[in-house]
Amino acid sequence: MAEDGRRLLSRGERGLALLLALVALALLLALALVVSQVALSRRTKATAYRETLARQIAVRGAFDSVRERLFSTELVLAPERTSRFEVGAPLPVAVRVQVTRESDAVLTREGRVLRGVETLGIDLAQIGVHGQKQATIDKDGKLEIRMVGKRMVHQYRRLEVYLVEVEADGGPSFPAVRLLGGLARLDDGRVLSLGFRYDRGYF
Repeated sequence: MAEDGRRLLSRGERGLALLLALVALALLLALALVVSQVALSRRTKATAYRETLARQIAVRGAFDSVRERLFSTELVLAPERTSRFEVGAPLPVAVRVQVTRESDAVLTREGRVLRGVETLGIDLAQIGVHGQKQATIDKDGKLEIRMVGKRMVHQYRRLEVYLVEVEADGGPSFPAVRLLGGLARLDDGRVLSLGFRYDRGYF
């Protein structure tokens, strides 16, 4: 009888081959789990980034909305008073807003902001002259300085100061976003931004 050329494995060799196959499968499974965890982590980070960015856009939009309400006098507050409300659509997420009017300040013609005792005795109706100084030499060779482009301006102007806090809630995998800012309303109705900052976290 001719041999078929195939060599049958012994029991020990079959066990070793089975063990090697199991080890290979375990390594492949571990590699698949690692790849899956990396992909899941990247998806989670991408989702958290998108959600945080949406909240940052929302709180900035609400801050701009407060400025528009002050400009249009839709929002009117007495000094030391606070207003709380929510802003929804068209913002991407709903946000809570708190606006507090501080005690009024005074803005000088030179751009200084005076608060508290610095404002005592100031006459807001006081008028001054604003213009450019121009130096010329007269016919006798003497230096002469005079004002050109003169116009009458208020020496002092009342400044309404508002503190704005806007917050959008977060979720289990991304933080809440809060904006803290300041707005100033001049006596001519213009509203200026005094600056703002973002905070991210779990408040």
